[in-house]
Amino acid sequence: MAYPIAPKTMSTLDLLGLSPIAAGILQLLTACAVVALWAIALADWLTADQRRQVQLLRIAGHSQASIGRRLGLTPYRVRKLLK
Repeated sequence: MAYPIAPKTMSTLDLLGLSPIAAGILQLLTACAVVALWAIALADWLTADQRRQVQLLRIAGHSQASIGRRLGLTPYRVRKLLK
């Protein structure tokens, strides 16, 4: 029994029709942008006051209890900071 040959999957860069050099440059620029965004997020966290840290963790999807455990706050203090 003959098995069909799977077609080669094409990456997004292949679909754009870029040369290998241009594709490499695009990937490098994308990686640099991701690193820059992580650096901005880290600077925001390190320079944030307690209210901002609570807001950032809430935006990230943490529960109030989880925020309290991470920052060493009472549930009352977390609720107060979220207002």
